[in-house]
Amino acid sequence: MRPEIPLLLFLSLSSLLRPAIPDCLPRNSSPTYLYDSSPLPAPASAPSPSPKSSRSPSPSPSPCPARSPSLTPTSSSPSVNPTPSPAEEPSPSPVSPPVGGPSLSPFSSPSTAPVHSSGLPNAVVGMCHHTDYPDLCLSSISPLLPAFGTIDAKTLLTLEMKACRSYTETARTQAAKLANENPSVASILQSCTENYEDAFDDLDSSAEALAEGDKGTLNSMLSALLDDYGTCEDGFTEMSATSPMASYDDTLTKLASNCLALADLVKF
Repeated sequence: MRPEIPLLLFLSLSSLLRPAIPDCLPRNSSPTYLYDSSPLPAPASAPSPSPKSSRSPSPSPSPCPARSPSLTPTSSSPSVNPTPSPAEEPSPSPVSPPVGGPSLSPFSSPSTAPVHSSGLPNAVVGMCHHTDYPDLCLSSISPLLPAFGTIDAKTLLTLEMKACRSYTETARTQAAKLANENPSVASILQSCTENYEDAFDDLDSSAEALAEGDKGTLNSMLSALLDDYGTCEDGFTEMSATSPMASYDDTLTKLASNCLALADLVKF
């Protein structure tokens, strides 16, 4: 036998025992599987995507292209409305100012006229407390205060004199009425009416002195008011009669006293 025959026979048998190599190999397959006659291990399941990433992992390419590709379309992701450009966003409508609003007190400015708890400016309250009858001072000038502005001693005195004049007119009207109804004291009541008229003259003279800056005359005329109201009561005292004008004269005397006290605060 020729020596070449055993070698050719060995090579022929080796080719029959060698496993067939697949036509298409995986791109990253280990070469160990090409010569191992044991079955290939089952591929491990693909790891789930990390929760931190919102993108789906791309599938690994198939080792060999499928001969009959599936024509079923993949499910499309839900459409997302595009974000409108700034020009497309509606502009906010302007906010209308509130209608009305809290009403302001005439003396609401703390820098010019702070308001006392009574509702009157602190300056007015302070000047009225300079008098002997501050409550009467406040109550008598309160309805006469101007709507706006500051109040000084001269203005406050003018208002108190105005209040005194108004109440004197009320007293004179009452005295004339009672004189017709009470003949026994009619003469005294007639004298009271004349005294009230004198009070008007004294108030006029006081206003002129205040305007001219004559403080001496101002004090004299205001002091005369006290005599005008006191003289009315003197007539009833002399006749030992009850005065129907006592309450009027008492209030008028206190108003005249307040006028004198406020005149002390006026600076000429």
